[in-house]
Amino acid sequence: MNGYRVALLLVASVLLVPVVPGAALAQQDRFSSPINSAFELKLGRYVPSIDAEFESPGPFETTFGSPGLYIEGEYNRQFYRGFGSLAVGMNVGYLGTSAGSLTEDGERAADRTRFTMLPLRLGVVYRFDVLQNQFNVPLVPSFKLGLDYAFWWVGDGDGTASSDEDGGVRRGRGGTAGYHASIGLHLWLNWFAPGMARTFDVNTGVNNSYLFVEYLVSRLDDFGSSSSWDLGDNALLFGISFEF
Repeated sequence: MNGYRVALLLVASVLLVPVVPGAALAQQDRFSSPINSAFELKLGRYVPSIDAEFESPGPFETTFGSPGLYIEGEYNRQFYRGFGSLAVGMNVGYLGTSAGSLTEDGERAADRTRFTMLPLRLGVVYRFDVLQNQFNVPLVPSFKLGLDYAFWWVGDGDGTASSDEDGGVRRGRGGTAGYHASIGLHLWLNWFAPGMARTFDVNTGVNNSYLFVEYLVSRLDDFGSSSSWDLGDNALLFGISFEF
């Protein structure tokens, strides 16, 4: 009889021990699905450097003031997982802003002028998740480097703006090439709710979820061409990321 009591006490003591995040995550890792991809959605304030060569306020600021919200989606395909992970990253961004057209007198007209930019990025992504995987540290730095190409167009009330100049037509649309680099810090959400993370993995195949901040340095000026607009910026972006 005493043996049964000892056994019951041992079982009760195990059940009553509080579960710490690290222990639960170690159990979760035994059953998690394979990882080979990641998706990020981020947004922030992005101001193209068109006015860099002008005294303030430049033509872009004069016409549009402060641009609207910039949003970007990124897909990573991982080709190495070991001491961190390496991936090929593909991004599509969007920036749109509009304002009343300016007359020759500097007044705002009823018609609106709109600027739209659609950056495409291709690069390499390194995520230092060694501390997360080995020691359950919920912070993961990331580093990115790659090439960019941004489509842009300026629209007026009749569509895409254009103007006659010396007998020719200057179109209000085009594309500009460049490059980018960024550094980010991801906060691992699984660490705070391992049970929910396990259920999310079973139901959707998403292994890890993060909130993150990223500092982006973008240079979009056709690699220093004097005849191109500079559409780059140094931007602070915030987002959510899923690894699956």
